Formats: sequence, C-alpha cells, structure tokens
Amino acid sequence: MSNPPIKVLLIEDDAECADALREMLSQEKNPSFEMECAKKLQTGLERLAKGGIHVVLLDLVLPDSQGLDTLARVQAQAAEIPIIVVTGMADETHALEALRHGAQEYLVKGEVHGKMLSRVMRYAMERMCAEERVKVEKAQAERLAKELDRVVKELKEAQEEMLRREKVLATGELAAAVAHEIRNPLSIISMSVQYLQSKFLSKDPRREFTEAIVRKVQRLDAVTKRLVSYGRHRELKLVRRNLKRCLGRTLSLMKVHCKAQGIAIVRRYSSKLPLVVVDEEMLDEALTNLLTNAVEAMPKGGKLMLEAAYDPARDEAVIKINDTGIGILPKYREDLFKPFFSTKKESGGTGLGLAISHRIIADHGGSVTVESCISGANRGTSFTIRLPVKGPHLLPPSSRASAVSFGDYDKQGKKVVESETAHHAAASAHH
Repeated sequence: MSNPPIKVLLIEDDAECADALREMLSQEKNPSFEMECAKKLQTGLERLAKGGIHVVLLDLVLPDSQGLDTLARVQAQAAEIPIIVVTGMADETHALEALRHGAQEYLVKGEVHGKMLSRVMRYAMERMCAEERVKVEKAQAERLAKELDRVVKELKEAQEEMLRREKVLATGELAAAVAHEIRNPLSIISMSVQYLQSKFLSKDPRREFTEAIVRKVQRLDAVTKRLVSYGRHRELKLVRRNLKRCLGRTLSLMKVHCKAQGIAIVRRYSSKLPLVVVDEEMLDEALTNLLTNAVEAMPKGGKLMLEAAYDPARDEAVIKINDTGIGILPKYREDLFKPFFSTKKESGGTGLGLAISHRIIADHGGSVTVESCISGANRGTSFTIRLPVKGPHLLPPSSRASAVSFGDYDKQGKKVVESETAHHAAASAHH
C-alpha cells in the first residue's frame, strides 16, 4: 500500500526551473509528490494560509521579496513546515546564513536531481518532526522540573512546620508543667496575704504592702493561666459557623476600649463569605488576642479595620486585622509568634497572646502572617489569617500567590463601612 503523496509548495518565479523540478518529482513514486507553484511570495503566503502543505521549496529572489527577509516571512506564516532554499547562488556564505535563520536545507539550481531532491525533502520533514518532538519533550521536562521544585518546596515547608509544631508542643508542655508547679504555692501565698490584710485596719500603712503583693499575685496567676492555656492540648470542637457573626461577636467586646481610646472601627466584609468549620471558642480567643494587640498599639487613637474575604483558588476564608499604630520594627517581626516574646513587658505583656493565636490558627490548618510599616502614610500593622473553609485537613502548605478581593459589601451588594468613633491621631506605642 503506497503512502499518501507529499504536498510541495514551490515559490519560484522562474517557469523553466519550476518545470524542471516538477519533472524530477514526477519520477518519484514512493513516496509520490504533488507540487504547486507560486510565482510571488504573497501568492505563496496565501496558499500556505489555507494549509495542507508538507514542505516548501523557496527561491530567495522573488519579484516582491529579496534575500533572507523572504525566508523570515515564510517562517512567520508556517513555522511548523520545513523550508528548503533552492537558489541560483552557489554561495556558501548565503547557504550558512539561510541555515542559521531556520532553513532545513540549501540547494543550488542545476546541481539538483530527482533522487537528491526527494531524499532532502523527506529528511527535512523528519528533522522538523524530530525538532518538534524535542520541543514538546523539553516543555514537558520543564513543567515536570517546576512541579518537582514545587513539591520539594512544599515538602520542605511541611517538614519545617512539623518541626515547629513539635517545638511548640514541647514548649507548651513545659510551660504547663511550670505553671502547675507555680499555681499551688501561689494560691497559698494569695490566701495568706489576704488573711493578713483582713487583720489590718483600712488606714493601716501596712495595707499598702499587702495590696501590692495581692496585685502581683493576681498578675502571676493570670500569667500561669495563660501558660496553661498555651501548653494544654485542646481537642477542636468543630462546627460550621457564619464568619461575619464570629467576627462581630469578638469585635463587640472591643467597642468599649476603642471608644475610650478614640479608635474608629471599620468593617469590610465580602458578600461571598462562606460558612467555615471552626472551633468557635478557640477562634474567639485567637481573634480577641489579635484585636487586643491592635487596640493596645493605638493608645492615642487611630483606626482599626477588620476585613474578611473568600479565596476560591485555595478555598480559604481570609481575615485581615489592620491598625494605624506605630508599627513593629523589622528586627522583632521574626520572633513575633514565639512564646514569651514581647515588646510590652514593661506594661505587663507576657508574650503569649500572639503565640496562642498562632497555635490556634495552626491547629485549624490555617496560617497567620504579619506586615508592618513604622513610618509614612501607611504606618501600622496588618495581621492576615487564612482558614480552610472545610476545617483542618492535612495538606502541604502552598506557596502560590492567590488574588483575594476584599469587598466591603453585604448580602444585598450594598457597601458596608461602619465607623464607630471619630478618627484620631495615629498611635505612639505598639506591640
């Protein structure tokens, strides 16, 4: 059974040369050739646009085009078709230039015979097919290499996350054990001091000392409670909840403090927020810690902005807590979520609030990141929380960036920007 004919387009204005080439190819039977001829480049380009051509024989000197530009225009029209230059110039320099610019072969008129032409065209087609296969395989290899790089990066991130969690767990267990050892004697001290205080008259100067001791004991008790909270492993009680209500409930607890400090509250919630699977009590604790941190960063007033959106690419709810406080110095940001790290120890900071929030969000399979600016119009800090909508699941962390639109619209598509108090000057103290 014979193969289908190879369709050849000859772009050549010399009728004698065209007839000679046609005659040569007519003698070839397996495979056979069907040749069409175009006397101008434009005519040849129009024929190529219709498709069905397997190989092009091209003269570089035509009535409407000269030199290597002729080759470039044919390549632009049919990049996937092999081009063989057939010209009357027996110039090796021109031959090399044509080959460098993409021609598969360079033949000189008068030196061509049927078998040679047939063989050259078949080899040119095979080379072109081989080059296309190489391109496809190279592209597949590059995609595979990128995918492997992504997987390696995700595995590395997963390993780092596991090590971090193990470290956090070990630190938490130690913290809980220390807190337990402290709380028992602390209770005895507290009861003893209160007993002594009850024996003193209200104007007794010694009450000043006992009251100071009671305050310090209460502070130590608060610290130990936070230690226990950080160190205790708590099973998540997962329920499907409306995120707007969770945020609203937590924010309502901060309204009094915000009003007292002259902080304006702005809420921007997307209208497309789905229900999320969370432990409601633990999420409230994490949000309260972050909101408290933001409010404390603005003792002289400012703006607290709470945003919520949905990232469909990662199926995650995204919460942003922004303040206009003084910001966090770059040297502190790396340690921000480490237990016992605090820049507010002089004012009573324990360094556990952000660590607890980070752990709660991590237990939900989410993440917390921070951005901060200490000067200029954008001064302030922004915490971004990501929570998987379907709850905690064992997925490797993803590095891809996803575009999230923080809309400020309600279910009816109306803008929601709620201001609680007048905006005051930016803060002078921070985290």
